[in-house]
Amino acid sequence: MSDENLKPSGSKEKNESDDPPDNPPDQDECDQGVCYIKEAEEKDDSKTFITDILDKATNIEESAPSRVNFDENLLSKLGLVESKDLENINTDEDASKLKAYIPKGYIDSAIMVLDPDIIPEKQESTSVEDESISLSMLSSIVPSEILEKMSEIFAEEKQDTALKYGPLIGAIDEGTSSTRFLVFASKTAEVLTYHQVPIPSIVPQEGWFEQDPILILHAVKETIKVTCDNLDKLNIDAGEIAAIGITNQRETTILWDRETGLPLYNAIVWMDTRTNTTVDEILKYGLRSQYFLQQACGLPVSTYFSALKIKWLMDNVPAVKTAVDEERCLFGTVDTWIIWNLTGGINGGVHITDVTNASRTMLMNIETLKWDQKLCDVFGIPMNILPEIRSSSEIYACLFMEGILDGVPISGILGDQQAALVGEMCFKNAQAKCTYGTGCFILYNTGQRRVISSHGLLTTVAYQFGPKTQPIYALEGSVAIAGISIKWLRDNLEILKDAAESTELAQSAGTEGEVVFVPAFSGLYAPYWRQDARSVICGLTEETKPGHLVKAALEAVCFQVRDVLEAMTLDCSMPLNKLLVDGGMTVNDYLMQMQSDYTGIPVVRPTLTETTSFGAAIAAGIAEGIAVWELDKILPVPCDTFQPQISEDLRNIKFSKWKMGIERSLGWIKTGGVVNEINLPRMVEWDENKSEERIVAAAPAGLFLIGAAAIIVLSEYFRRSIR
Repeated sequence: MSDENLKPSGSKEKNESDDPPDNPPDQDECDQGVCYIKEAEEKDDSKTFITDILDKATNIEESAPSRVNFDENLLSKLGLVESKDLENINTDEDASKLKAYIPKGYIDSAIMVLDPDIIPEKQESTSVEDESISLSMLSSIVPSEILEKMSEIFAEEKQDTALKYGPLIGAIDEGTSSTRFLVFASKTAEVLTYHQVPIPSIVPQEGWFEQDPILILHAVKETIKVTCDNLDKLNIDAGEIAAIGITNQRETTILWDRETGLPLYNAIVWMDTRTNTTVDEILKYGLRSQYFLQQACGLPVSTYFSALKIKWLMDNVPAVKTAVDEERCLFGTVDTWIIWNLTGGINGGVHITDVTNASRTMLMNIETLKWDQKLCDVFGIPMNILPEIRSSSEIYACLFMEGILDGVPISGILGDQQAALVGEMCFKNAQAKCTYGTGCFILYNTGQRRVISSHGLLTTVAYQFGPKTQPIYALEGSVAIAGISIKWLRDNLEILKDAAESTELAQSAGTEGEVVFVPAFSGLYAPYWRQDARSVICGLTEETKPGHLVKAALEAVCFQVRDVLEAMTLDCSMPLNKLLVDGGMTVNDYLMQMQSDYTGIPVVRPTLTETTSFGAAIAAGIAEGIAVWELDKILPVPCDTFQPQISEDLRNIKFSKWKMGIERSLGWIKTGGVVNEINLPRMVEWDENKSEERIVAAAPAGLFLIGAAAIIVLSEYFRRSIR
């Protein structure tokens, strides 16, 4: 390829006068990326200015960091370069000479002179693939008439993008490990950009998991700011964001002072198990069953839910007790904390939550969708600390913060697992999704019917789209350990260097020497709810290798999901015909195929990876007064489907070994209260007129009592007849 072909159109023919001078600029000056600009900016003619820079850029040494970026389409609009004249530029063939290139994936400045001293630090985000310099940064080196023309073009292109994408919807996704803010285009439902900030965990002692509420709030604000900056770099107007939805880690509990706005203690995260003794105390009183509140709130008494965490804080943190006594204390799950602060905080912040998050506290009546005085009395929690319960989709309040999003309405709230159900568009009865992450969370849509499980599942609110609509319910099975078991093999046993190696190692195990791994590090969740369980590994032989343990860990994820799905089938009498999946672990094709094999149904994985955030965006976008979407007109996304490939007999043999492992994991830790026998979960009848709770006996016991009564009556009858 000749040097002539490397030159952008409009550059003058190279002659002796154009050769580098005998005394070139100092290397230090070149390293600052300014030496060629100084010569060019003295030119009066705009076209000469551009072409001189490009000409110099193609001849600088490879070691010099200076380079010029230009946008082919934009230069053409400016009348400086014809698009067809750029066809011969090939950066791959002669990168050492060519320092001009066409950025891909976003609208860039017409000319970007990259100076290491003024380039903004690159953010962790999508859609922005290179550093860029704003028009204001170019003002010192680009003639004013060029800047004016560029500004006009950018304004036109912003109008074009508004027509292309439609109104935008923002989604705050506050998870256990990170916080993100994403922006969706309403016309295409695609993610335009996002920014993510990790959230560190605090582990004061074994079983305790905390996070700093202030860091969570700062992370939310940072992600919003950087994402809006990204939109500007994409030449998309952040002012087009019509509404914001919020999805959050559920059950995580925050108490704060309404007068100072400061947390009274760290957030106690959902997986925290410090309240084991609190559970024991509650169950010991009257020898209660773990399910004695199930009819009222849909949940078993467990360390998992917010009520136990609130009670622990009131009993153990003096600042909390004082604030409660002085009526200064406010409670909220993470959504409540974020909304209160983003809508004004101590200056009139809105203290609310939605039905999906409230249904995870053990304090909301699952039928009335209101805080229940009797439930609060069980835990000794005053109702004046609780937020107002609202639907999942309505305009709650507007942002009260500096920046372009000030005044934008918040119009959607969903707990993270319910948001994933919505994002997977499981709007019909008997549809289910499973989210694979730290744990596994399976939600089964039961429509307007509240199914109180007799097989260890949770009754929860799936969503309520508007205050005047009927709530939709779901059965949920929560599995505590999924992806974290792979992390344990990597960090503790050092079997893996990286989670990505899990597939190769698992496949190396073949089908011989099968091992069963029950990862009950802090007990078993659904459908067993056994705090006394601990992890076991069964079937080890002298032939066992690391691959067998990795395979067993992946199989454990699939078997736990099958446990939950079988319980759902028993409760609803309607087996699933497919399982929709999402979450970080679903990128593993081997695991997804294994899941299909071990459940015997197709596993469907949408190509949209941001299903949880999309669910929050849907809730915000369909709200009355926003209405950028109609629920029945949102098109489903393309999916990958995994079909079962093993026989029913083999599937059941493997599952029976898993059940043997479960039995061996039980009874390792002594707990107080009444421990429910495996496979014998009990239902509860809640008497609205009396304070006591009655355990509904199992059917065999009921038949025994009826039979005994009949025998007594008959014996008395025959005794009198004989007389």
